Amino acid sequence: MSDYLKSYVKPIKIENVDEYYSLIQEISLSDTSRIFAENLSHSAHINMLIKEISILLANSLRLYEMGYFDNAYYSLRSANELATVMLGLSDKEDFKIKNNFKKFRKGKYKTGRSKIIDELSKEGIFFKEVIDKMPNFEDDISVLLKEINDVVHNNGLDKFYCFRYHSLDKDLPYKKLEEFTKHLSKSIRILAIMRLIVDPLPLLITEDEIYYRCPQIIFFPFSDKMLSVIGQESIDEFKQTDTYKSMEEQILSLKKRNPAVNDFLIHKVIDLDKIEDIYSQKHLISENELKILDMCCCTNKIVEINYGNGSYIFFTSLNSDGNIYNCLDIDELIKINDYYNISHKGIYVSVMNIKGNNRTDILKNSYNIVYIFHEEKLDNEEIKCIEKILMDFSII
Repeated sequence: MSDYLKSYVKPIKIENVDEYYSLIQEISLSDTSRIFAENLSHSAHINMLIKEISILLANSLRLYEMGYFDNAYYSLRSANELATVMLGLSDKEDFKIKNNFKKFRKGKYKTGRSKIIDELSKEGIFFKEVIDKMPNFEDDISVLLKEINDVVHNNGLDKFYCFRYHSLDKDLPYKKLEEFTKHLSKSIRILAIMRLIVDPLPLLITEDEIYYRCPQIIFFPFSDKMLSVIGQESIDEFKQTDTYKSMEEQILSLKKRNPAVNDFLIHKVIDLDKIEDIYSQKHLISENELKILDMCCCTNKIVEINYGNGSYIFFTSLNSDGNIYNCLDIDELIKINDYYNISHKGIYVSVMNIKGNNRTDILKNSYNIVYIFHEEKLDNEEIKCIEKILMDFSII
């Protein structure tokens, strides 16, 4: 960059920048498992939009730090507009959702932000109720977008690079930085609420009574920091919506897991000192998951069980570092003569196959191979115990 341009484009440090990135990551990780129009691909598309919104927010933050504040505001505006599109695509009856996604995939969904907000305010299944219960939310969206557009459209001399760094007010760049972080925080707040409109689980599972009952947790609850950004008043208002209350009532009707079972089912961690606690709620555990537990009762040496080509990984409390051990590939399996007690990364691995353990079966379908990683060598009795359990394992 020439010295001439450097006089206008100047990097600026944002204090506590990691806190902003952490909040953005929370939105990125808050995938929805809600099935739209009985089609899992719609949920996948919504999750892709959530990721894209997060990337735009992160881009905005990085660009501002680099000194490109106008580009930062373009990304900030795009994030807000895309979040509105996300609601416009999903907050409809099933047949409209299908039509919307069909248009969106082909780049033909051209409805503008203002029109989407207006339609959802009148006809939205969830959004309409949210703005009824949260009367300031719609205005918050409009005011934020107006302020962002004022910057994007250079509405005023203070929006110019040359004025910002050469005005008599030497503190102007820092005043503008404070304004940007305010707009960023407001955007994160609004986008977090829009994410909750898709489904309220990130807020619901902040409550232990919900968390220990929720059958499908594929993301983390919103943190205290995120809840603080959303604001207690808005949280209390959102909790009064039928969207929130109906899902809360539905989940509260389910059986509550004890902590040991919750760690096993949700975090895939088996506390070997609390095996009895886990078995005490075996009615909440699937057949194959119970077999995983049974295998751990054959020996006190197991640190990890991995099957389904890594789709299912369970740690035991012996694996205190949370290491994930790599499975052996087919070429390695062909070369070895024995599938038990193979030296592997400072421990041992035994390779077993569901419904049989001859060489042909193991190489036929790698998806049905079970890898058992253990601290010490398994003896013959332990191997026989595990093999017997695997014979009753359900093929995936």
